[in-house]
Amino acid sequence: MTEFYTYLDVLNRLRDGETVRSAPREVLRAQPLPSRLALSLLPQAAMEPVKAWLRQTFGPRFLEDELAIALEATSSASPRLLPVEFERVEEDWKTGQRLRLRPTLMSGSVVVYNMPYEVAETDDLGDCPPVLTFHSFKGGMGRTTLALALAAAVHKVHRRVLFIDADFEAPGISSLLKHSMPKPRIAFADLLAIAATSSEIEANDAIETVAGRLADQEIDGLIVLPCTRDLGLPSVSPETLTLFRKEISFLCRLASCPSREKNWG
Repeated sequence: MTEFYTYLDVLNRLRDGETVRSAPREVLRAQPLPSRLALSLLPQAAMEPVKAWLRQTFGPRFLEDELAIALEATSSASPRLLPVEFERVEEDWKTGQRLRLRPTLMSGSVVVYNMPYEVAETDDLGDCPPVLTFHSFKGGMGRTTLALALAAAVHKVHRRVLFIDADFEAPGISSLLKHSMPKPRIAFADLLAIAATSSEIEANDAIETVAGRLADQEIDGLIVLPCTRDLGLPSVSPETLTLFRKEISFLCRLASCPSREKNWG
């Protein structure tokens, strides 16, 4: 029997081609999480086809009485259980012929079955240049290296690039700048702080202040906006980033607009 240690093994099984092909029409999506396996079902879904599919997919590891997937035992003889939770989507679950997915922080953890899907719409960024964001849930994954490599590649095809270090917990890019740009004039934390106290709806004063000081912060063709001016850990906490505006997309517009002011991108 295949070994299942964590929800990630469950995710891999649910992504398997045969599992996807055999999914009953009642199942719209599956999302294994560390604490449970969440299955989204049609509003009027019959349960027996769903349970039969779980038995076929997980064999004796699907414990029907407990509604759980049995994981490998660790320190005891009894298995650890990953509970299976069923949630029926709302009656207006479709937009045309597409499943509407809720946004999730667990990127890549959702498996969609039986039909095309769409994610939540985002606000139009207007004439702001494209914004690419790199994030990871832990350090050492190569995020900084990949972001720098892509920025350099884009610059080589004659595009101006504004490179922003917005990592308020481990500002890796800022640490790399301590020798090449030891005393930056402006930083991302400044942009947020000025915008937070701005009386203008679009915080144009913050954008103009930052854009006017970026010319001196070019390194190897990249315009760099470090996290803080002292290149250390910032005093701005992640929890405060959206307190001054209701729309999360405002941060995206705010980050891209200094480059628009200089006609970059």
